[in-house]
Amino acid sequence: MTSTPSTVIGTAVGGSYDLMGRLTGRHLVRHIPGKPSVLYQNMPGGGSLLATNHIYNVAPQDGSVIGAVVPGIILSALFQEKSVRYDPRKLQWVGNAMDAIPVPVLYHTAPVKTLADLKTKGAIMGAGGISSMDATNAFLMNELLGTKIQVVQGYKGGDAMNLAMERGEIYGRASSAWVGWRAIRPDWIRDGKLIPLVQFGFEPIDDPNLKNVPMLTDLIKDEGDRKIARAYLTLAVLGRPTVMGPGVPKDRVEALRTAYKAMVADPAFLADAKKQRIDIKPISGEKIQEMVAEMWALDAKLSDRMRSIVRKKKPKKKK
Repeated sequence: MTSTPSTVIGTAVGGSYDLMGRLTGRHLVRHIPGKPSVLYQNMPGGGSLLATNHIYNVAPQDGSVIGAVVPGIILSALFQEKSVRYDPRKLQWVGNAMDAIPVPVLYHTAPVKTLADLKTKGAIMGAGGISSMDATNAFLMNELLGTKIQVVQGYKGGDAMNLAMERGEIYGRASSAWVGWRAIRPDWIRDGKLIPLVQFGFEPIDDPNLKNVPMLTDLIKDEGDRKIARAYLTLAVLGRPTVMGPGVPKDRVEALRTAYKAMVADPAFLADAKKQRIDIKPISGEKIQEMVAEMWALDAKLSDRMRSIVRKKKPKKKK
């Protein structure tokens, strides 16, 4: 490994993925021999497609580059999209420090206020690109819950979408994790500026602000659609994963996985995460590798149905 490892972050500066990527980067190196400094490179585009393609095909395969990517890149590969130049099963997953249960929200100034409003009046929500979770979550809600969300793509990261919400350009977001809101916009939660609509997880989030917010699967009546939702929600459990390229030698991957496991148990890391209102729920790289493989074991009809939902149509471009 070089003396100055780098972390490629697949989103823009300022959002919760960037926050977690930098938190992981500065603490992970403390568990690497020599405790090297770390460089950060934000590479937003296509819901981390650009960054993942880079990590897989361009970045040195010597262990000096790790990636902090959006789990939605797994769907893009599963659906065999043209822009994909990687195989998630061959990427080498280092670990995941937190789950990131998305809670679609409306901003308090939006003309619609409830999930019922989204079914009758609709809503405008933002996204980076068609493969981003902001887009795919909205498409899933439209198909399985009957909402009428219009997705406008082209935003350069979470900060840009949050600003658009404040300006009234969009009404809300479909993918930002609740833990992300707590970390980067705690005042919005405190002041009631976010209206949570539904929880995209397997278990309710332990937060009094979400006490009466339903789970996605509880709102779906059709059993087949519930199976699709449960498969899709696997991505939420993966949260903010760290990954390495396919050609990195196994001994270096194992060394970094060991360092990662030490990091998530390190009191200094846990204290830093707590300070930033991040709940740590680690998953090992080995377990992520299994979870990714299981996505490819999905029934073909189920996979095709999921593709038809989340890639149903391209969202409109932001003007």
